Amino acid sequence: MTQGRGSTKTPRSGTKERIIEAAFSFYSDFVFGDVSLSKIAAPVGISKPAIFKHFKTKDSLVAAMDNRVFSHLTGVLQEMELLFRAGKRGDALAHIIGYLAKNREETYYLVSTVPRITADAVFQQLRKRGVNLFDGIFNADGSVKDLGLYYLTVYASSTFLCFLMFWFSTADSREPEAGAISCFTAKFNILFQDGLDGLAEIAAPAVIEERCLAGLSSAKAMNRAFAALAAVVEEKGLGGVTVEAIAGRLGLAKSSLYSSFRSKEEMLVVLIDEELANLYSAVLSCMEGLSCYGERIYALMRTSMHYFLIRPEIITIFQSIVLSGRNPDGGLEAERECGCDTASGRLQEAILERLSFPSLPDVGIGGFCGQMLLSWFFAVPAMLYLHCRVHGCSDEEMLQAVGMMYRFMEGGLSGFSSSGAESRVSASSAQITEKDDGRPAIMGQDGMEQDWELCHGDETHERK
Repeated sequence: MTQGRGSTKTPRSGTKERIIEAAFSFYSDFVFGDVSLSKIAAPVGISKPAIFKHFKTKDSLVAAMDNRVFSHLTGVLQEMELLFRAGKRGDALAHIIGYLAKNREETYYLVSTVPRITADAVFQQLRKRGVNLFDGIFNADGSVKDLGLYYLTVYASSTFLCFLMFWFSTADSREPEAGAISCFTAKFNILFQDGLDGLAEIAAPAVIEERCLAGLSSAKAMNRAFAALAAVVEEKGLGGVTVEAIAGRLGLAKSSLYSSFRSKEEMLVVLIDEELANLYSAVLSCMEGLSCYGERIYALMRTSMHYFLIRPEIITIFQSIVLSGRNPDGGLEAERECGCDTASGRLQEAILERLSFPSLPDVGIGGFCGQMLLSWFFAVPAMLYLHCRVHGCSDEEMLQAVGMMYRFMEGGLSGFSSSGAESRVSASSAQITEKDDGRPAIMGQDGMEQDWELCHGDETHERK
């Protein structure tokens, strides 16, 4: 069987290949921790030690999985680049969305390995393989060349991943029909390019900022045990969390923690619930009294970014929750797993009620609900913070970028040029600022403010 360019079909050429396939088979859903070699060996019909005949270490198996994913993505993105150059941006976006939707295991593998594989690491790997799509964003050393385009790319990648997770969670089968994939791809592409109905420009950003700071000032102090949990997650990932590791960070014996919690799972639920409740309380406080739907969403995103800046310990855990759509509780009863009987679950319901969605977009996802849309609103500033932190962006730059994320949600990406050569935004040292009315503007290399519509496009663009 001949492999097509960008195809994920791989010939079954022996035990080594079957080991890789078995490893990917565990990524049909979000994976919080590492998959053990014993589990991978079982479906292959070999013992764990037999794996080492083909891979010297577990890291070498992971490297082989990375290589497969990046090889496939390289072919897909090179085809996508050709479509961009031909002026077929809609087709180009549909191409990458459709590919990821068809390849559930590889997509979940990428999502589950964050933050080991950040979007930046993905981009740099692809550049090494000859993909030129990101040359206008990064310098040769990996630093950001164009901050505006970088923000756009972070928004695009976080939005792609969120909606793919939503679609996977509601798909009728592990291998959905081509028609279902095409429907999702086409409808999501409309939302991505045209924006979300019902949003409007922010009339009084200073009032919202004042409300954000007031809401944050009443937040409870962080639990020391949560800070210890966050440190362990940062070092070992959620799958590496143990009671011993947390107790060690606190300078306690693990028996001290078991006097407060019945199990590791209960400890995770209680600590994460408490911190999420703090965040959600601050968001609700900021949204109080805001009558405009768009203002409430902007307040949510702005408050979230403020929260991440002053309490960065939450970000690694929070990003796993919003991308997976559930708490990493490891097997408590279903009611607790979905957060329905927790303080954070009740506050999240209050946020949904306060938002009062005028309507839900048709994105080709059966059972699409307000909870999914809310997860997207939280995920975008979380992923923005994660990536801006890598490049040493200032607090002010991150807060200003939230305004740009909101504008992407409001108006979509239809106004952006499909190639760097045609871009009406300076591709050198653009900076994001806010106008007096709170709308993001781009500062060119000459220091002159360029009107947002130069990036955003013709305001008469017809919504499909």
